Amino acid sequence: VPRHLETRHLVTIHLQTGHIEIALTVEVKSEKTASVESFDVAVKRNVSNFLETYISMLTNAFFQFLIVATWCIFLAISIYGITIMNINLSPRKLFMEDSSLREMDDLRVQYVIPHFYLANVFVQKPGDLGNGERLGRLNQFVHEMENLNGSWGTLGTNYFIRDFSDFQKAMVEEEEEGTNQTGERGGVDVNNLPMFLEWPEYLFWKGFVQFHNQSSKITLDRFFITFAIHGTNLQSWPARGDALREWRKVVDKYRDEFGLSVYSDDGIYVDLIENMPTDAWQSAVATLACMAFICFVFMYDVPTVIVATAIIASIMAGILGILSLTGTDLDPIVMSALIISIGFSVDVPAHISYHYHTSSTENGIRDRLRQTLSSVGFPALQASLSTSLCVLSLKFTTVYMANAFVKTMICCMVLCVFHALILLPALFAIFHRIRSLFSPTSSIHPK
Repeated sequence: VPRHLETRHLVTIHLQTGHIEIALTVEVKSEKTASVESFDVAVKRNVSNFLETYISMLTNAFFQFLIVATWCIFLAISIYGITIMNINLSPRKLFMEDSSLREMDDLRVQYVIPHFYLANVFVQKPGDLGNGERLGRLNQFVHEMENLNGSWGTLGTNYFIRDFSDFQKAMVEEEEEGTNQTGERGGVDVNNLPMFLEWPEYLFWKGFVQFHNQSSKITLDRFFITFAIHGTNLQSWPARGDALREWRKVVDKYRDEFGLSVYSDDGIYVDLIENMPTDAWQSAVATLACMAFICFVFMYDVPTVIVATAIIASIMAGILGILSLTGTDLDPIVMSALIISIGFSVDVPAHISYHYHTSSTENGIRDRLRQTLSSVGFPALQASLSTSLCVLSLKFTTVYMANAFVKTMICCMVLCVFHALILLPALFAIFHRIRSLFSPTSSIHPK
């Protein structure tokens, strides 16, 4: 835009009449036009020139091949990273790095678990243990549990029936009648249970059993047994998961008969780890399907929706692959961050796809890409940058949850920019080139 500058001049005029010369000095104002370009015009011109150069690259066959080849390599590396991703979850991830609870958990894993890893088995339906056959079945279950890999055997088992049987035998030997009816049946007489639990050396068993007295008859309601295993491999979550599955396998054989259930302190985490891969891909597929449906509703163009959905799936795979290759484990925190990032990953590709779809098909591919990128390109960069800056504030905390979310979101924003502003326009140009081979009215350049 020209800008007018005002200049003042002093002009001397000499007038001569005959022998008289008169000198007049006057001030003259003049304006001249300076072609000084404003900043916004310069930026627009430079951006326009860059956009034209960039569109020329996007419509170049060699550049398109280079982008697609890079994308394929990226997908291969991402898929490889997903296949080797470690599945891990620890309570220490829920606390700050300087928390004493993290130190406590480290000490537990280092010194306690390798030497004494405990399982609690609850017997909800003990039934008539005066029946020798039923008691034998219960003892058989205990024997199987004590012979699992790494078991401490009877040394690490708390099973009150053994002490109760010894107590009952001592009572029988003191009785003048020699034995009682229950002893002949080969079982134990639970009517002696209150007396047994009052003896000082057996007093601790009160915390293991529950019974009630009805009409002077003792009924054993429930009790629990503890088993212990050992091994340095138990420091890893997969090994603890294997141990819990072995316990459950034995318990399932007697579950209906005695109402058995097994509890481990790490059971909830082991179950999450076991189900996490299935939960992760099911959640991702469901979210991706919803995004594809929404894109189809607004664009109603199958090829465009397929391309946009493929881009979103590629971003998801890239996030997981990068997280895996940079040492991040899959856990519920990462899985939640991944689901959230899917919502962000759909924004920029969907806007690019929608603007390209709504652009005039009568124009050539260059005009359509120019219209799309000039409308959405810079706002997409602004949105990605602002989102990244916002989540970076979480890096000031020392909580694993915040750091995992920051890492996931930064990966998502970077991949969104690459896919939406580089890969997606190149794919549209490739599809347009393919269509032009079969339709003479479609060309790279506008009519």
